Amino acid sequence: MVQALLHYALAPLWFCLLPAAALNVVAGGGENTSRGALLALLLAGFAALNLPKLAGYFRLLLRPGRARRAALLRCMGQEIILGLLLDPVAALERTLTVLRLAGARLGNWTPQHRAARAITWSAATRRFGLHMAVGLAMAMGFATGGDFALLTALPVIAGLLLAVPLAVVTAWPAASVYGESELPAPFR
Repeated sequence: MVQALLHYALAPLWFCLLPAAALNVVAGGGENTSRGALLALLLAGFAALNLPKLAGYFRLLLRPGRARRAALLRCMGQEIILGLLLDPVAALERTLTVLRLAGARLGNWTPQHRAARAITWSAATRRFGLHMAVGLAMAMGFATGGDFALLTALPVIAGLLLAVPLAVVTAWPAASVYGESELPAPFR
């Protein structure tokens, strides 16, 4: 239970690094920062955030049998890419939830839809338009620092910029690459 509470309570700290970095770029900060050191720090941060997942992948890859390795690598790649895209969206969503709760605005807690069903573009835009606007504002901030700043931030803000299309595409019942029975054994 404590872990679940911290998952929400610490999301604003994780998310606030993005606009803080964008504002730092706009203000001209970090101009003398080593690009190699910055990329190494970002890679180390990614590894730290994803260490349990990466360790699980490594353990699966050590299993004997090369026949399923290609399918396993494809699933791993898809999961990493979707994680990169969806983590900032989820962090912003949790941040907004914490802010609503802090303001004693409980909002409308609706149950999650578990059955596969599509979402319309207009419904996705109403739900995730703010996320896209936040991503666009941050992209404009990073762009003021030049191509390197924008390209460095792109893996983190891409999910915000693509929040509406991601919601529509991932909600398509036909978008599943595998049926449940077709998944490689470690992912069932």
